[in-house]
Amino acid sequence: MGAKFSDRVVGQKMSYIASLNQQAATLGAQGIKVIKLSGGDPSHVPDEMLNILHDIKNEPKESIFSYSPIAGFDGLRGILAKIASVRYEHHYEKENILICSGGCSGLFLSLKTLLNPGDKVLIQEPCWEYLPRLIENCGGEVVRMQYFTDAYRTDDWPLLIKEVQGHLESGVKVISINSPLNPSGKIIPAQVTSILIKLAKKYGVWFLSDDVTTDFNYVEDGNRMIGNPSNFISVNSFSKNLGITGLRCGYVAGPEEFINHLKKSQLYTFMYPNSLIQKVMERYLHDGGEAYFEFIRKVTTEYAKNAENYEKLLSSIPELEVKKPDGGLFIFPKVRQGYSLDFEKFLKEYHVAIAPGIAFSPSCESNFRVFLGAEEKSVIQAVDLLEAYFVAERVRK
Repeated sequence: MGAKFSDRVVGQKMSYIASLNQQAATLGAQGIKVIKLSGGDPSHVPDEMLNILHDIKNEPKESIFSYSPIAGFDGLRGILAKIASVRYEHHYEKENILICSGGCSGLFLSLKTLLNPGDKVLIQEPCWEYLPRLIENCGGEVVRMQYFTDAYRTDDWPLLIKEVQGHLESGVKVISINSPLNPSGKIIPAQVTSILIKLAKKYGVWFLSDDVTTDFNYVEDGNRMIGNPSNFISVNSFSKNLGITGLRCGYVAGPEEFINHLKKSQLYTFMYPNSLIQKVMERYLHDGGEAYFEFIRKVTTEYAKNAENYEKLLSSIPELEVKKPDGGLFIFPKVRQGYSLDFEKFLKEYHVAIAPGIAFSPSCESNFRVFLGAEEKSVIQAVDLLEAYFVAERVRK
């Protein structure tokens, strides 16, 4: 073919997890039942949300089938500003909010708004598999901090602060961090994050916080950033919290000047956020988010129990080292030195899909990620199959 494609896109591989999911779908199409623990697709939808979806037909048709304003409907923006004010202990108005199609689009739009070609973005490693690609697609250059490369390291927060300061002195435009970290579930204490935000402000650097799982907190130390200054941007999503990944609703909170520029990025890419889901969310959050936060507390309690149970189950396999996460949606076991796990073979022969650690960092080749929202029955079956896999490997050796 004579016409050419973008070198950047051609050079990007399909994600490890997407590739595994495609293989799992192929097996499923052949009638093979696959235990899927690789993704993060919760199924805990609030009953009230389902009722609202049923009743939404009573909304005026022009409000659910027509374009919404670029930044979203003012009613929902106002509610989200109140929720953000409570969450971050910092006053937000609707002008500080832009509604978007989920957390991924919120990150993309924010990076698109902040970056010039070649600008450097400091990220944690390991990190969410898509983040480096988003940065590259926005013309940025990825800089990886080394502090988290050992997912099981003992906390030494002054060392993290020192490393971040070194990168700031070397010149970065944006710091992008999420807490709990994906995939390890490590939580950066609120006071440490506050220091990092203020340090970034001192150097004129933006702090872009991926907060889509920030409510999943299983330790006493808070996961909140308090009194955030003018360089702080938060990307949020309802996909994980409410189990509505397919409805694509998120929002970005930040300084008004930033939001005004963000509107242009949204207009010239995705154009307008989905009107229907905005009206659903406006109804669901009509009480200022009280029912929402109560629902999140229940879900978080369930996930915290799962984290404990899955740690015990996985720890029963001698070849694995397992640490209970501080928060987040995943547990991140490590295959002990001297052993290995072939993820494609495990899928093809044992019919279990788990996310390989190398998807998140080359330093995590021995790790794998398991979704905490999976049914316990499925996890028990997967653990039995993992044990059978390692038994077969012992016999082979």
